[in-house]
Amino acid sequence: MKEDLHSIVIYLQKTSWYMTNKATLGIASIVLLILSSSTISLLPIVNAAGPSCCNTIPVGSNPYGIGVNEKTNMIYVGNIGENTVSVINGKTNSVVSTIPVGNVVFGIGVNEKTNMIYAVNARDNTISVINGKTNSVIDTISVGIGPVGVGVDHKTNKIYVANIGSNNVSVISG
Repeated sequence: MKEDLHSIVIYLQKTSWYMTNKATLGIASIVLLILSSSTISLLPIVNAAGPSCCNTIPVGSNPYGIGVNEKTNMIYVGNIGENTVSVINGKTNSVVSTIPVGNVVFGIGVNEKTNMIYAVNARDNTISVINGKTNSVIDTISVGIGPVGVGVDHKTNKIYVANIGSNNVSVISG
């Protein structure tokens, strides 16, 4: 690929079985979501020889972080260039909403259990909490300096934000 690769996420769809890297994956088909400068590409893996290419979904400027809610079949893409999150319907591969968030959105975390999405705003030192049902920001929470990544524990409903500027992890109850 000519363009820089920013983020990859694996999205599992239970439709068929595949083998890759000489190991059987006890999961169905795999789709890699690949972000470039202003689009997102879906690459279904069809065999061990490599992927077939591809559908392209236009999103905001400089997409970087990405998260998937497999329960609702929605894909969330953080757009650094516009300070927005694009919401993509995984069934239709179309953008259904664009949500304004904080400054320089890096990481995206998804809690499938609560249908809450967490967008890391690196320059604001915050995360935006997005309600996945309404596609709107319901809260903005201060975290450490320079947040760059987010993880969600679905069982405990805890959100973990890695802060590169303050060398720590913020722990938030969801």
